[in-house]
Amino acid sequence: MSSQTIIIIVVILVIGVLLLRTISKIFFKVLFIILLLGFLGYFLLFFHGGLLDLGNKQFILYELQDRYCKGDANDKTKCDCIITPLIKKLKEKYSDVEIQKLQKNKARSITEIIKLANENKVEIKSCLKEKKSESLWDDFIKDLKKVDVRGNIKQIFQKQDSIRVIK
Repeated sequence: MSSQTIIIIVVILVIGVLLLRTISKIFFKVLFIILLLGFLGYFLLFFHGGLLDLGNKQFILYELQDRYCKGDANDKTKCDCIITPLIKKLKEKYSDVEIQKLQKNKARSITEIIKLANENKVEIKSCLKEKKSESLWDDFIKDLKKVDVRGNIKQIFQKQDSIRVIK
């Protein structure tokens, strides 16, 4: 072999090693970015419920409890006569695991709230009458109707006779 051939082979090897190092650095950077995006996507979409429920979604009755049980006199009446008895009955009827399953489906949650209200209508109506606040039931129903359940709310209230029965 001539010296020119050896020099060409050495130059090709040096260029090859430099090219390989550059390509491997770029490859590992791209691989790192892909893995980072994958983990970020996993945490955003699946960890603690992800973006769909942000991991801190409460059962609708608990949300209503937060709203009514800290407010003015009308809210206190709603809390005492409607929310607190319904939460008590809910905890008697369902385990914590079942409540967690319920909270993932707002349409089913509202259906269950209406069923509980219907089952306890005598207690609720007498409490509201005692406090001369029968109209608060209508406010409570309006609040339930405001809950976003992706268009299913009309079907829920049409299926449940409890709205007409409890009035």
